[in-house]
Amino acid sequence: MDSDNNIENVLFHNFCKLCESVSKCSDRKLKITKIKEYLRSLRVKCPDANFFILLRFFLPFFDRERGPYGIKEYNLAKIYIRILDLPKEGKDAKTLLNFRSPSTMSANQISTDFADVAYWILQNRCGNTSNLKIGEVDRYLDRISEEHAAHNPRAVDDILMELFRKMSAIEQKWLIRLILKHLNLGLGAKILMESYHPDAMELYDVCSNLKKVATRLNNENIRLHELDIHIFEPFRPMLSERIDISKKKFTGEYFIDEKLDGERFQIHYSNGKFKYFSRNSFEFTNIYGENHENGYFTSLLYPKIKPGVESFILDGEMMGWHTKKLQFVTKASNIDVKSLRVGDILQPCFCAFDIVYFNGTILTNRPNKERIDILQKIFEPCEGVIVHTPRILAKKHDDIMNALNNAIDNQLEGIIVKDINSLYKPNSRNSGWFKLKPEYTDGALVELDLLIIGGYYGEGRKKGIINQFLLGLAVPNKQGLKQFSSLCRVGSGYSNLELNELLSKLNPNWCKFRPGKSPPHLLLAREKPDVWIEPSKSHILQVKGSEVIISDLYHFGYTLRFPRVEKVRLDKPWNDCLTTVALAEIVKTYSAKLTNFKKRKHDSEIEIVEPSTSIDSSNIEKIGNIFDGKEICVLTGDNTISKETLQKMVVEQNGSSVNVPGIKTFCIIAGDINVRVQNIINAKKHVVCKPIWIENSIKNGKILPFFPDQILSAPIGKRLAIKKEYDRYLEENNEPIP
Repeated sequence: MDSDNNIENVLFHNFCKLCESVSKCSDRKLKITKIKEYLRSLRVKCPDANFFILLRFFLPFFDRERGPYGIKEYNLAKIYIRILDLPKEGKDAKTLLNFRSPSTMSANQISTDFADVAYWILQNRCGNTSNLKIGEVDRYLDRISEEHAAHNPRAVDDILMELFRKMSAIEQKWLIRLILKHLNLGLGAKILMESYHPDAMELYDVCSNLKKVATRLNNENIRLHELDIHIFEPFRPMLSERIDISKKKFTGEYFIDEKLDGERFQIHYSNGKFKYFSRNSFEFTNIYGENHENGYFTSLLYPKIKPGVESFILDGEMMGWHTKKLQFVTKASNIDVKSLRVGDILQPCFCAFDIVYFNGTILTNRPNKERIDILQKIFEPCEGVIVHTPRILAKKHDDIMNALNNAIDNQLEGIIVKDINSLYKPNSRNSGWFKLKPEYTDGALVELDLLIIGGYYGEGRKKGIINQFLLGLAVPNKQGLKQFSSLCRVGSGYSNLELNELLSKLNPNWCKFRPGKSPPHLLLAREKPDVWIEPSKSHILQVKGSEVIISDLYHFGYTLRFPRVEKVRLDKPWNDCLTTVALAEIVKTYSAKLTNFKKRKHDSEIEIVEPSTSIDSSNIEKIGNIFDGKEICVLTGDNTISKETLQKMVVEQNGSSVNVPGIKTFCIIAGDINVRVQNIINAKKHVVCKPIWIENSIKNGKILPFFPDQILSAPIGKRLAIKKEYDRYLEENNEPIP
């Protein structure tokens, strides 16, 4: 153990040893135990110490005290090439610069994590350990952040070189992960937080402050019994659960709020002073005004506060108000409410729907109905400045159904249903608030957010002009949204003005479509566009269709009948479009208001076949024959090992890796459970097991039996055979491997 009872004097090498041990452990419970025992031993040795440095090391992506480093893998690779004096065309230099490419790695490397690749190169070039303490490393990181903020990249490089020359290879590996803010421990943020203290995640959700978590919860035996909301300190607001009304029966009384399409804001007030915070805890007081004398918006808001109100925190939506039309303008109109000014045609207006603090008292543990009663006494509504969110009381399920249908008829975004007895739980999405939008409801396909992935030239007077679009859905995978499945073609619903504005942004980026040379991000069937566009240079259209029908024209296998554009969403980022999995959930069992769903022959599940992501087996060196002659389908990885890594392990052991299971498939590997995986599990046509089976088989040098705790699904006959094989394995080996 470290020599001084101060957390700053903990050896950085000991922290790295712990991280290395945890990252290599395949047992999730054992990972957590290792971290808890490490923290507990430090608490015994340093009972009054502040654990902030350790927390920011374990959770670098949660640390808001320190600014960004401005360093990515490429910068680090360049620095290492200079430090190690590597030939620029040499193998090691190329490996660092192209660390994601499997072809640059040696046979026993399977990771594409830059820190692993750097360690591989450094392990024979550095000492075994150093005497650096985590306090010293923390101060080095402070300096890097400060120099980056000062736009001094050369100083950043000098600090990194100084630090790297002091560290062992293993220490540099974990420092790299700290800098890149991803430790790859195989544990989620919530688990890491709760390993420190059972209430740590709850407190962080309230305050978004890692230092406060470390300070308040330095004793794991002292629980946080009440949410700690303070005036003028932002917190993560309570959220709504997305549900399908056809699958939930509402009983009891609920408030129904109109779903507003603005920006979530909270207003803090105390004795004449105001602060404004966004949903993500960013402050915008300088825009709206700290008091009634120096802010246009605040000068209008302040007189509306009722007598006797000394302090409050309001939760609500900041909307754009059209002063001529006297109506709200949504974000879909391509406005930024933070840039609106009082006196313009469009000005900001705050719609209050909850209160969490009043005259020095926290109200989070009061029922919703009581909080709404208090909210009514805070201010006098003023059109275009501050108003109450439109709200009605529902006493039965039909009231909620009628409210949703009315929202559809009035072309509103949806409704929010709130249990009148629900408590206010910051950042919770499962605490009594429900979001009902048409696209979450079976049969009500309204305003689907689809990405433009191609275009079509018009004819006659519009010859040479793009006037129709091919729209697609994002296909989710571990690396993010990179491929798009075609869904429908649309050419109506927008005005000439909207079309011209959209084309002015798209036209410079169109690429001619060449048959047989479809770009890798585009997943097409028989329907081909005249031109295509890179996703990052495209835009989202909000589309409505009368019904969903089967179609082999489009890659998704279904399309929309009579699609038309409802809104051009220039305000939405390209990677925020609807996914294949989300649309599959929407159209599974249609029964609601707007559409009739034409089901497949067997009226069963919709299976979304993901695109092929097979690695190029020609570049993978065979290092064994464990899976010789076996066809293995890897569907998904999990939080400890990726799909691509599992596929590579199969090929390395002379197996055949496929993306679609068939009659020759020996087994299916699935870590994360998505719609496709769940459908295959339910079908029970193949053995479906967890990734640990592949890892354990390779560790033991032979194909192991499928242990019961690794099996997700199997045919009945195969299940009995597996049991016999498992029992025989126990007799021969006394006990299974861990």
